[in-house]
Amino acid sequence: MSDKIPDLFDDVFGPVMQPGSSSHTAGPCRLGYLAHCLLKGKLKKVTVLLDKEGSFAGTFGHMNEDIGMLSGAYGFLPDDERMFEITEIYVQKRIEYRFEFTELSSKHPNAAGFLLTDENNEEYYLEGNSIGGGRIETVNIMGFPIRYSGDTFLYLLGSEPEHTPNETGRGKSENESGETIFWLETSKEENELREVRFLLTPVTEFTTTKDAKQLFDGFESWKRISREAGENLYETALRYETDLSGQTEEVIFQKMKKRQELLKEETEAPYRKPENILETPFSGYHFGKWDAYEKTNKSIQPDLNRRILKYVFAVQALTKGVRLVPGPMGTGGGFLYSVIRAFAEEKKLPDEKITESLFVAAGVGMIAYTKSDPTGEITGCAGECGICGAMAASAVTYLAGGNADEIENAASLALQAALGWPCDPVPGGNNQPCFSRFVTVTQMAVTFADLALSGRDAEIPFDEVVETMDRMGREMPLKYRCTSLGGICETNRAGQCRKEFDEWFRKSRTI
Repeated sequence: MSDKIPDLFDDVFGPVMQPGSSSHTAGPCRLGYLAHCLLKGKLKKVTVLLDKEGSFAGTFGHMNEDIGMLSGAYGFLPDDERMFEITEIYVQKRIEYRFEFTELSSKHPNAAGFLLTDENNEEYYLEGNSIGGGRIETVNIMGFPIRYSGDTFLYLLGSEPEHTPNETGRGKSENESGETIFWLETSKEENELREVRFLLTPVTEFTTTKDAKQLFDGFESWKRISREAGENLYETALRYETDLSGQTEEVIFQKMKKRQELLKEETEAPYRKPENILETPFSGYHFGKWDAYEKTNKSIQPDLNRRILKYVFAVQALTKGVRLVPGPMGTGGGFLYSVIRAFAEEKKLPDEKITESLFVAAGVGMIAYTKSDPTGEITGCAGECGICGAMAASAVTYLAGGNADEIENAASLALQAALGWPCDPVPGGNNQPCFSRFVTVTQMAVTFADLALSGRDAEIPFDEVVETMDRMGREMPLKYRCTSLGGICETNRAGQCRKEFDEWFRKSRTI
């Protein structure tokens, strides 16, 4: 778990990114970008080092890992549409690149090292971890052990810095040769610092301030603070972000409105631009088949379920140029919004109410990020699909007029159903078993909301369910945590899918 206070946007509903995985595309892209910041000359060569036993090795190419890593090393951030032409850009610019599967000093399953060479043959090294939801932490910069999450300006200095008004942290680090470097983090760029060797710029939307405080860190404290202030959960979640960022409630509300617009586009774009769907022989998006079937009126689903599935299929049909809003997984924000939008349309609720419900969902996600690492590599699919379902169930309960206890019960019931799920995506397996799980959580979110509204008590507080999810996930063998080695990946058919995908990948990507 990161020491960073989770932000409702960059950590929960973020980072805004091009289609892919938040932990396998956006996270390594950000690490590569930080490595790019070290360069003194034009980029000449990129070597990406990956743990041969880690998650990236197991799924390599299946989640656009290579695209994200190369894009970051070139200087692109995860929302840059040009990442889909990144290999062509490297060829045009005559930049060499290769991926090496080896051992790294970091033992995090999503560890990656970036060795960049410039036109003067000077080498620059950065190693770090993608810790879930696009969040990152460096562990080594230019041979110096340094922990840095990319949410401040980081200066690496030749001498101990004097105090600066925007300072958020400082220290010094020693490499294996006994050399010392001083580091300083600031919330704003400082132009008068002396002996600056390297400057790394923030990769997040939210820049940490020194006096940032977390208003609440669990459902119990969220409810208590809301009750004491005479607020509902939405209002307290809004205040959480204003306290953390120092921005006004109007600014924060409008920021969520913009997220809502992006999420809405995710649920609509494939219907307007089917030619832009990033379809491959192995995508399994099934968008066209479902759309055609649904129009025949042969579907046996109730109207609300059909509406949810309509939007879910649109979100899964990743569309080039349509930016994703993770929550927590790359497509998670779109999936939970599919439920919220479908329910709001059925009940004819105004857009403002939808925005409020997204704050409630974000509060649930923030608790997950505070008490765990809701990512497949650490907590299995319970940390991704499960949390997504809990966020959706809480938002729908809020939209239906539920009180704070009912909202918590809905979230707890939804997450309890997902405990123990492994993360075992099959490369070349037409998005199985992920498809089955996210359809489950989106369809069941409304059911769990209904149960909570009927008076059903979840019995186990949401905070304790998250802590259980975290413990169970960490106790699972590594092969069940997004390595594509365990679970359903051990079936004979999954092995065949993997071989077919690897053959296609070698031919279609210049690796």
